[in-house]
Amino acid sequence: MKLSILLASATLGLVSAANLPVVHAPAPATQDDQSAEVRRYVMKGGKSVRGSVLALDGDRVRLKVMVGGGSGEAWYDLSAFEDKSQVDLRRAGLASDDYQGMLDLSAFALDKGLVDAARKELRFMAHSAQVAGTPLSPELQEGALDLTNKIILALCEAGKVGDARTGVRSLLTKRGSDMTEAQRQQLMDTLDQGIAARKAATDAKREARKDAKLAAETERKVAPLRKAVKDGEAYRRKGLLESKNQAKSRRDLKKAVSEFDRARKGVAKMADAGRKDEALGKELIGLNQEATTGWHDCLLSLASLSLSTGQFNDATASVNTVLADFPKDKEALAMRARIESAANDWGWWR
Repeated sequence: MKLSILLASATLGLVSAANLPVVHAPAPATQDDQSAEVRRYVMKGGKSVRGSVLALDGDRVRLKVMVGGGSGEAWYDLSAFEDKSQVDLRRAGLASDDYQGMLDLSAFALDKGLVDAARKELRFMAHSAQVAGTPLSPELQEGALDLTNKIILALCEAGKVGDARTGVRSLLTKRGSDMTEAQRQQLMDTLDQGIAARKAATDAKREARKDAKLAAETERKVAPLRKAVKDGEAYRRKGLLESKNQAKSRRDLKKAVSEFDRARKGVAKMADAGRKDEALGKELIGLNQEATTGWHDCLLSLASLSLSTGQFNDATASVNTVLADFPKDKEALAMRARIESAANDWGWWR
C-alpha cells in the first residue's frame, strides 16, 4: 500500500457584482456554456461575485460572472477575495492530475490559517492519485508528510488536541507500515511537541489571568492608599494656609493626620505583598514615606497651634503621638521641651 493511499484516507483523520475590481472589462453577457461549476466567491469588504472559473494566470483569475439573467467574463485579482474564496478559486483552476499544485494549495491554505481546508486539499491530492493509479513521487510524499506534521501542530495550537491525537493514531494504525521508522517517529514527536506547546500556552494564559486578577486585587487595595495620601496633602495645605483661623486650621490638620495615618496602616497591611512584588514594594515605600512625613509635620503643626493658645495638654498629646513611633525624633523632642517650658511659666497648668 502506497503512501498516497495513506494520505487519501487518513491525513490526520484530519479531516452584488457591482463595483468589483475588474482587470479587463466584461465580455457581452451570454447565457450559454453553463458546464463549469457556478459558485459564490466572497470578496474582501463583504461583497461577493457568483460565477465559474475559466482560467488562472498567476495571481489573477478569469471568471464567468452571473449578472442578472446573463453572464459576462472578467479578470480579477485573487487578492481581492477573502482567503477561503481564494482557496476555492485556486482549486477550481487545478487540473485533476496537478498533484504539486494541490500540495501547494494545501500549504497556501495552512499559511492562511485555514487548517480544515489544508487537510481537505491534502486528502484530495492523495485521493486523486489513488483513483488515477498514479503513485505520488517520493518528493510529493515527503512534502505531504511535512505538511501533515505542520497540520498536527496547527491543530494542537488551535486547541484541537483530540483531533490531532485521533488523526495520528489512525494514520499510524492503518498506514504505519507504508512509512519509514523515521517518518513514524517524526509524527509522534510532532504530536508530543504540539501537545506540550498547547499545554504551555494554556498554563501561560492561566497564569496571566491569575496575574491579572492579582494585579486587579492589588490595585483595589493600593488605590485607597494613594487617595488617602493625596487627601492628606490637600488637608495639610489647607490647614497651613488657614493658620489665622485656628479653629479651621486645627480641623483640617486633624483631618490630614487621619488620612495620613490611614495610609500608613494600609501600607503596613500590604507589607508581605510588597516583599513579593518589587514594583509594588517600591510604591508602598514611597507612599509610606509621604504619609509618614505628612503625618509627622501635621502633628507638630497641631502641637504648635495648641502651644500658642496655651492648650498644653493637646500640644503634649500631639507630640507624644509622634514620639510613640519615633522616640528619638529631634523635632518632636524639641517641641516637647518647649511645651514643658511654657507650661512651667503658666504655674496653674500643673
